[in-house]
Formats: sequence, structure tokens, C-alpha cells
Amino acid sequence: MPIDQRDSLTSDDPIVASDGPSSPPDHRRHPLLIAVVLLLLVTGLCLFALNRNSANPRREALRDPELGPKERFQQQCSQIRSLNGETLQVMEFAVDDAMLRELSALTSLTTVLLDQGTVTDDSVGNLISLPHLTHLRLRFSPIGDRGLAEIAQLRSLQVLNLPHAECSAEGVAQLQSLPDLRQLRLGSTRLGNEVCEVIARMPSLRGVHLIGVPVTDEGLKLLASVQQLQSLYLDDSAVTEEGWEWLFQNYPRLHVHVNQSHHDRDPNAQHEH
Repeated sequence: MPIDQRDSLTSDDPIVASDGPSSPPDHRRHPLLIAVVLLLLVTGLCLFALNRNSANPRREALRDPELGPKERFQQQCSQIRSLNGETLQVMEFAVDDAMLRELSALTSLTTVLLDQGTVTDDSVGNLISLPHLTHLRLRFSPIGDRGLAEIAQLRSLQVLNLPHAECSAEGVAQLQSLPDLRQLRLGSTRLGNEVCEVIARMPSLRGVHLIGVPVTDEGLKLLASVQQLQSLYLDDSAVTEEGWEWLFQNYPRLHVHVNQSHHDRDPNAQHEH
């Protein structure tokens, strides 16, 4: 007999007689069974809600209008510490030096993104205790050469974003000791064309973004010489049309942005999504 016919119950299946008289059903058990099931269901829902709230104190803390930036930051750090979290991102309030010092105990962090703040060289050293840090972004923080010397000790760092730094080319040169630095985004009024020569000696870089740095045609050639470079973004540079034409002719596969958009001559512009 085929399996589907053997295992399915149809109207043709024989009814097996019992060996003796059947007992009447006990209808008193049904309400009790229903009550037990409902109790278990309510208990499960309560435990789920309790666990969800306890796992997200950061969310509740950030919604509390009574908490100031310091308290909200402490709540966020406490949450990371309890769960061995890997990412800290602050967008809603400014982070200062005193608050940054709390990060020294969060050794599980791999990503620190501070989009508001006034972090200075005085507190950057607290990041050295983060052995797994790969991505660091400090917006609106005037990091100088002394701060870059501290950052250069973050041996696992791969992405560094300091768009409002106050560093010089000598400070940037300290980053040459980072073996796995892949992306570098820098903005500083103290940087000039000479930083291009410094960056050209960082063979691990895949992406470079300079903001407000007066890079010339000669500097452009130095940047393009980075062996593994895949993308180059320049905002408010001093590169001429001749310089851009040279770049696109000699490095047609390089992904290029000029002042936050593709250059008209970039052959890859049509592939941007």
C-alpha cells in the first residue's frame, strides 16, 4: 500500500472496537485545563516584557527628559558594560572630555562614533585601553598632534574619521604606524599640500577623504600613488581641471568625489547608486 494511503485517515478506514465499555468523559477537567493554559500564557508574556525592558535600559534612559547628557551617557555606558556591547554611538548630545574618560572600562568596544562633542587631546588617551577598537569617529572635536599620538597606539584601528581636527602633517605622520588603517577622513585648517606626501606613505589605505585641505595637482599625484587606494574624496581642494583630467586618464578605476559629488569627468559617475 502506498505510504500516503497507509498513514492517512479516510472514511474507508475501519473503526477499531474497544475491548470493553467506554467511560463517560469527565467535563470537569476542561475548565481547569483552560485555566492552566491561560496562566502559563500570561506568565510567559509578563516574563517577555520584563526581559525586554531590562535589556533596553539605554532606550528608556534616553527617553527620560529628566536626565542630562552626563547621566544619559553613563546609562549608555552601563548598558554596554552589562551586555559586552561593541558599539557606542552618540548623536543627541555633546560628549566632553570628562564623559569620554568613562570609556576606558568598556574593553569590548569595537566602534566609537561621537557625532556631537568637544573631545580634546586631554582625554583621547582613554581610548588606548580599548584593544579591539576598529572604527573611531569624533565630530566637532579639535584633535591635535598630541591626540593623534594617542590614537596611533590603537593598533587595531581600521577607520579614522576626524573632520574637525586641529592637527598638522607632522601629527598625521604618526598614523603611519597603524598597520591596518583602511579609511582616513581628515579636516584641519593646519593641513596643507604637504600632508599628501605623508598619506602616500600609508600603503594600507583604501579610502582617503580630505576636507578643506588645499591639495594641488602635485599633491593629487601623491595621493593617487597609494598602491591599494580605491576611493578619493576631496572637498575645497586646489586641484585644477588639468589635474583631474590627469587623474581620470591614469587611474580610471579610482572612485572620486569632489565637493561631496562626482566630478563631471569621473568615468564611474554613471555607476553611482
